[in-house]
Amino acid sequence: MLFFPRQGQTCHAYCSYCFRWAQFVDEPDLKMATDDIGTLVAYLRQHPEVTSVLITGGDPLIMGDAVLRRYIEPLIDPRNGLDHIESIRLGTKSLAYWPQRFVTDPDAEGTLRLFGEVIASGRNLAVMAHFSIRASSSRRCWPRRCAGSGTPAR
Repeated sequence: MLFFPRQGQTCHAYCSYCFRWAQFVDEPDLKMATDDIGTLVAYLRQHPEVTSVLITGGDPLIMGDAVLRRYIEPLIDPRNGLDHIESIRLGTKSLAYWPQRFVTDPDAEGTLRLFGEVIASGRNLAVMAHFSIRASSSRRCWPRRCAGSGTPAR
């Protein structure tokens, strides 16, 4: 399931291939974002077939750890009855554009602590780094080089 937190609708980069362009233009009717975590939790309770939540945006890791915690804690709180959620994924470019976010920023420790809480809850945590690969003359060979590696060719 995709979840677009309202506070995560900014990104470090504006990639030409990004399909989320509507998140970045001044057209409020086109934006897909919410800050209503209660509706998400209620939906997930009613749909035990959903096993993975992808928090995306923009980039959810532009949010400070306190805001990010408001979105993630309800997903791992055992009182919410979401044991069927196996993984929480964060779609981000922060590893490439803002690596200090995880080591020297004022809330780096809190963010990493939150990641540890997700893992301690028995769920998988995936901080999905979206890196762009520079096109070159060998681009035509890219799919062959990555065949069998699990790396998607774009």
